Amino acid sequence: MSSHLQAESGPAHRRNRSNSKAQIESAIHAIQQSKEKMAAANAAGGYMGGPPAAADGDVTSPGATGLHHRTSLRHKKDTTLFALNGKRVRTTDRICNEVPHPANFIPAERQFWSSSDPAHPKPSLSFLKTHFQAEGRLSEEQALYILTAATHLFEKEPNMLTVGDGVTDLIDVGNTVCGDIHGQYYDLLKLFEVGGDPAETPYLFLGDYVDRGAFGIECLLYLYVFKIHYPTTFFLLRGNHECRHLTKYFTFANECIRKYSAKVYEACLTSFNALPIAALMDNRFLCLHGGLSPDMHTLDDIQAIDRFREPPTEGILCDILWSDPIESFSRIPEPNDPPPPRVRRYAHRKGKAPARGNQDGEGDLLPPGFIHNHIRGCSFFYDYTAVTNFLERNRLISLIRGHEVQDTGYRMYRSTNLNFPALITVFSAPNYLDVHHNRAAVIKYITHNITIRQFNGQPHPYTLPGHLNAFSWSLPFVAAKITEMMLALLNIYSREELDEEDDEEDDEGLDGEEVIEQKKERQEAIRNKILSVGRMARVFELLRSEAEGASELAYTAPETDYASRRDSRLGIQNQKLSRSIMSFEEARKLDLANERLPDTPPQTYRARSPVPDPNVNYRSAESSTSPLQEYASAPSFLSFRHRSGEEDTNTMIKRTLEGRDDKEEEEELLRLAARLSKPLTGKEHVKRAYGAHVPSSAGRLRRLETT
Repeated sequence: MSSHLQAESGPAHRRNRSNSKAQIESAIHAIQQSKEKMAAANAAGGYMGGPPAAADGDVTSPGATGLHHRTSLRHKKDTTLFALNGKRVRTTDRICNEVPHPANFIPAERQFWSSSDPAHPKPSLSFLKTHFQAEGRLSEEQALYILTAATHLFEKEPNMLTVGDGVTDLIDVGNTVCGDIHGQYYDLLKLFEVGGDPAETPYLFLGDYVDRGAFGIECLLYLYVFKIHYPTTFFLLRGNHECRHLTKYFTFANECIRKYSAKVYEACLTSFNALPIAALMDNRFLCLHGGLSPDMHTLDDIQAIDRFREPPTEGILCDILWSDPIESFSRIPEPNDPPPPRVRRYAHRKGKAPARGNQDGEGDLLPPGFIHNHIRGCSFFYDYTAVTNFLERNRLISLIRGHEVQDTGYRMYRSTNLNFPALITVFSAPNYLDVHHNRAAVIKYITHNITIRQFNGQPHPYTLPGHLNAFSWSLPFVAAKITEMMLALLNIYSREELDEEDDEEDDEGLDGEEVIEQKKERQEAIRNKILSVGRMARVFELLRSEAEGASELAYTAPETDYASRRDSRLGIQNQKLSRSIMSFEEARKLDLANERLPDTPPQTYRARSPVPDPNVNYRSAESSTSPLQEYASAPSFLSFRHRSGEEDTNTMIKRTLEGRDDKEEEEELLRLAARLSKPLTGKEHVKRAYGAHVPSSAGRLRRLETT
């Protein structure tokens, strides 16, 4: 039975195999025919003109057309392809295959000067645009020429300019009014694309061209060159940051000295003192940086100001640059609201002659609508009443200002009886400080109509804090690790061993007063070396933490809240704040402290990282300044606000080196030094006998003495 089944199974098995093979060959042949027909139809343009008719032998799946099946066989979706700026790129490739090298050359004379007018040579706008865009720099002579030529033009202009009154031939294209720039050069280039070509469009800038951003000197030189080319249609006003006090407190002074020289910085300050402070546009709009002053009643009061000086901390010039509208400016008062109280001036103004219109001699009452500006630390807030009174008195329509960052780039306040906003704020620095995520805006005024044009921030090169090179900036990290390794080599005792009392006598006792005195001197030297290493480790750790957070927005808690300041995520500054700050309002609140006028006079105030010595040429290879000193002297990328109770970097380093930083750590270092300077005890000999790696006393002393 079994043999019969075995005989029958052999031929049947072979027949099944032959049938399966025939079926496979038939399927392969059908697929090949289908591919040939698809290729022929594609070559004939069948897929372009419409789906080809199904032919005999096409392989189709149930419920699907032959075209769908053929297409799925022919085309496989590539998930690595996507469109970027009109180009097809792959996710497996680098978006930026290479980084352009900065322009590290000084422009030649033929490059710097424009060839359009040989009789009256002027700097080339097109060359400077691309040169600054490539992070290039000018020679000191070229920079000084631009600053000096622009200053001469500013000195000839009045305190209050007259803009867009039909005098120029370009009035038909309108005027472009721009707000704060704050050293954002790459966004300034975008601004000119949005606002129009300065050769065809009159421009009015409201101040704050420098500080906070990393390219303040590029912005200033580029704007000044436009002023040289178009002196009657390109206008620049002064902002509160165009002064010695704030540029030293923030970043512009250090930027000038590191990129050029102290001579260039002084030339910038001279030009700041010559800038006009206000502009009257079309005899309808008063344009200035900050706002009104309680002592400013007519436009003649502006013309009477002595502007060729450093701005004071009070008075009309200070108020024009620093004052702000009150937050409740647009609120419509209720009928039952009590009248706002009259406010007296600052106490230090007692004894002065009362302002015009105020006959209360003691303290001098402010006019209605003004209160003290506690956010700025100087000047005043003004409300809707103060603005409308000034507009009616001078027959104006509106006030246009900058000075305050806005989420959308602009803000229109409550309208007057003319159905036009009494006040307009414009801010032209998008993504301010790289953390505000705000848009920027410019105002276009054409034939008595105002339109707002907005734009977003542009990518810009990364700059290390204080414009340091990579070596100088990374030095604290390397030094901190080296001192940490040195301490690890010296620290052969645990904390528990240091706490134990060593009552045993030294095994290597020596006789003789002279030998004992020599031993004490050697122990004292070793102790001092260990203390020095420990203190230097803390110094480099301090510098390392400063380097980590130097490029981030700083936060200052109230002076009495030191614990929250130390524990705040902005106080620690050990993470990227641009990733942690999620909204405009959050960034604005955290940066309010940096909007305040520094309390200390400019002659004595030193920021957290002081401005370098102007007499030191930091670009010279022969400079005697070490990389560590260069790092310690560089202020942060975004200047820190340090009120009373806080110290600059040099003070903290000095305190650390003097042993006044951490008493507990200092005591532990003293105990370690004293223990290391002693010979091995009996316990340590036992540990070494059992295999513990403890060097001999003589070998340990030799190692410490040569450290």
